[in-house]
Amino acid sequence: MQIDYDSLPEGSIGFDPLPVGDYPFLISGVEDKNNNQGRPYGVKFEFTIEGSKYAGRKLFEFLNLGHDNPAARDLAGKILRAIVHAIGKSRIANTQELIGGRGVVKVGQKRNKEGELENVIRDYSPSKNPYANGSGFTAPPQAPPQQAPPPQQQPPQQYQAPPAQQYQQGPPESSTF
Repeated sequence: MQIDYDSLPEGSIGFDPLPVGDYPFLISGVEDKNNNQGRPYGVKFEFTIEGSKYAGRKLFEFLNLGHDNPAARDLAGKILRAIVHAIGKSRIANTQELIGGRGVVKVGQKRNKEGELENVIRDYSPSKNPYANGSGFTAPPQAPPQQAPPPQQQPPQQYQAPPAQQYQQGPPESSTF
């Protein structure tokens, strides 16, 4: 295939980091991770931003719940508890229950090893949408049901034949064929 390099569009193929702020999210993916011995040790989350000009952007969080360091393990547990509460659940038995949950994520920024800005999740909180619930379904406000007005009674109609046409007696006075 021939390619005209000069006609290719210019620009970045990546995304700039999200500005610092609060963003509504949907948990669009949860993946349990096991260590080499098959023991569960962590959970990887995929959050999809909703309801802003950044809708569709992704954020990721990995929680190492099996870390050897108890402080790191406790921090991962606290973050998981914050996510569970942010989506309106009081507890879970399985991480897959979190998929579809909605809440608000506080996004910050930090510099990575290369000195570039990247996003970091600072906190999770419940959605400010009063219709959001832990199932991930956001129900629209329901208007009270409206009753149709009673049908108007119309008097029964009687069939009336059109008036009979009057025909002249005899042939028409002039006719051309």
